[in-house]
Amino acid sequence: YDLTPTVLGYVNLSKGYKSGGINAAGVPVDANFQPFTAYIVVKPEEVETIEAGLKTQFWDKRGTVNVAIYSTNVKDYQATVVDGNLGAIRPYLANIEKVEVRGVELDGKFRATDNLLIYGSVSYTDGKYASFKNGPAPLELQTSSSSVADLSGKDLPGVSKWAGSIGWEYNHPATIGKLSGDAYFSGDVSYRSDWNSDPSVSKYTVVEASTIANFRVGYRASGGTEVFLWAKNAFNEEYLQFLSLQAGNSGAIYGQPGDPRSFGVTVRKAF
Repeated sequence: YDLTPTVLGYVNLSKGYKSGGINAAGVPVDANFQPFTAYIVVKPEEVETIEAGLKTQFWDKRGTVNVAIYSTNVKDYQATVVDGNLGAIRPYLANIEKVEVRGVELDGKFRATDNLLIYGSVSYTDGKYASFKNGPAPLELQTSSSSVADLSGKDLPGVSKWAGSIGWEYNHPATIGKLSGDAYFSGDVSYRSDWNSDPSVSKYTVVEASTIANFRVGYRASGGTEVFLWAKNAFNEEYLQFLSLQAGNSGAIYGQPGDPRSFGVTVRKAF
């Protein structure tokens, strides 16, 4: 609904679907070592989302700010579970009752001058296992007799509470020989707060917050030729892409470090 000529309000309702499948390995067995057939089929996920927001323009449409608030419920979320009552000797893929995600997102861009564009975004996300009574126990709670834990109410893995970025591009008309176009300098900085990367939400698999900066300087010709120098992770931030527990509950933890600082040059041509 157009609240004003430059302010649009909206409400969006959506429903999504993720197909199920057959669990071919890890299904718990009975006393005769026969698989429980009820756990072979993995049910599909059903996702329902309601979102409300505003899209705005200001300063003669040189600036744009958008804000959205949303709530997502996932029924029959597909996850790794452990059911000690069934004699399971290892986790297996199944469905948990419910996952909830709530959040707020804000993004915008501003054409400060004819040559300078600034843009950015920030988001807050609260993801929870709404109901997960037979989850894999985190390493710190595992014992010789139990590897099951109630993870209901725990943070959803892979989700940072806070994330944000800011970027810019400054360009200026320039002629190089017979080429006409724009010389430019651009960059972006992104931040992500702590997050847990393992389904068990162990305290040992928390990936610490990181801030990554990237820069580019180059020339964009009107004929489609572009040449630029770039620096990724310019300040050589040390961060991890994920942490995970060793299969078999040995206590070993492994992870993958993020890319270190790197430099390069790119030449491309659009036809």
